[in-house]
Amino acid sequence: MAEDFRPGTFDGAAAWATLAPDQQAAIGARALEYVVACEVQNFTAIANVPLAWARAGEASIDAAQAELEACVDTHVGQERMYDTAGRPLVPSVVGMFCRRCGCSQYDACDGGCDWAEPYLCTTCADPKADDASEVAIS
Repeated sequence: MAEDFRPGTFDGAAAWATLAPDQQAAIGARALEYVVACEVQNFTAIANVPLAWARAGEASIDAAQAELEACVDTHVGQERMYDTAGRPLVPSVVGMFCRRCGCSQYDACDGGCDWAEPYLCTTCADPKADDASEVAIS
């Protein structure tokens, strides 16, 4: 049987509300840069663009992600993003996720599933599914 896991969740809206306006501005500006960098990278993946464009896109996403992560670490703090056991919290944007296999509304089990109970999907609630719900993490 798969071992249950139930990490806590990170509520970005609640964390945001505790930040000072200058901290919100710093994180917000970097978040916008990161999203635009993602758009550049997506564009270069589907369009026939010169190598220089693709290279600039890759560099922009790497730089924007690093700056955003550093800014969030500085202003939000690791202590708000991890539980007391040192495990990262799951962003609340994912909603409920299965405590056995980790599926969610964004990533259902093969063949589909629903919620048998909070944080347990119908696939994992089925006793015949114990072997199928084993997840190898590498």
